[in-house]
Amino acid sequence: MTSRSILKRLAAAAFVLQGLLASGMALAQGQPITLRLGHIVGVDSLYQVSAVKFAEAVARNTGGRIKVDIYPNAQLGFERDLIEGMRLGTIDAGVITNAPISGFEPRMMVLDLPFIFKSRESAFKVMDGDIGKRLFGYLEAQNLKGLAYFDAGWRMVISSKKPLVKPEDYVGTRFRVLESPLYVATFRSLGVNATPMNFGEVYSGLRQGTIDSLDLPVYVIHSAKFYEVAKFMAQTEHMLTPVVLMMSMAKFRSLAPDLQQALVKSAQEVTNDQRKTANDTNEALLGKLRELNMTIVPVPDKSAFRARMQGVYKEFEPKIGKDLIDAVQAAQ
Repeated sequence: MTSRSILKRLAAAAFVLQGLLASGMALAQGQPITLRLGHIVGVDSLYQVSAVKFAEAVARNTGGRIKVDIYPNAQLGFERDLIEGMRLGTIDAGVITNAPISGFEPRMMVLDLPFIFKSRESAFKVMDGDIGKRLFGYLEAQNLKGLAYFDAGWRMVISSKKPLVKPEDYVGTRFRVLESPLYVATFRSLGVNATPMNFGEVYSGLRQGTIDSLDLPVYVIHSAKFYEVAKFMAQTEHMLTPVVLMMSMAKFRSLAPDLQQALVKSAQEVTNDQRKTANDTNEALLGKLRELNMTIVPVPDKSAFRARMQGVYKEFEPKIGKDLIDAVQAAQ
């Protein structure tokens, strides 16, 4: 370990100790403990709505003993920064897309495997059952406490050229992919020219022709106004977008047992409502996108896509575990 990394860890440990002392002093003086929760999108996003619902439940279930301050728009850093901060104890909590979490715990990738879920209902059955608890158990080794699986909706494919409704339509497209090996492998299996690109560059990339297609949840397509530069959508529903409400395990363990229970209870209380809000929002936004002259084409037969993805499953078996993949498929 380098001297720089040792200093970084010592500084983080000092920060955590300072936080623990502050929490104890706050309780002793009758002041609420404040948790800083970050996410990367705007104040009108599903992430913000979810965070606010959680903060309200926490205040109610702790009698005001814990206060959750929310920092949207990547004020505390991008998702990898937020995860690293929670691991080090410098950030308390976050609403985080599953894909970057997989960079720290690869078995979380099982939730992002293309076409692994038959429906939203079967996906939530997996996440809320033994498999979801098992995955949260794996996160604890990374000093992360999973509280709930939220929903951002199905990912759809948009394009500036034409609707991409069959595997053959993807060949040769300049496709923006998340900077995730699983996402890159998924779309390369369809013959795209995979282009990793930061989210902030996507709109200009579509406008300038650097890329011509990508996949996103519906609410992001609408909120980022991608309908202005990509007029076609295929309703592929190839991946459900799990969003994990999580916090620093060190911070969680520093709290009194009744406060720990209140945090878990609060997360559970808001989960079903959050998922309904996500679904209702995305359904309403599909209608708005049609009104904005976006051509939206259903993809009723996904069997050809599923056949292409078998190689992706095989490629990631060593990291995820064949037993875990089989368990997810059997649990639906």
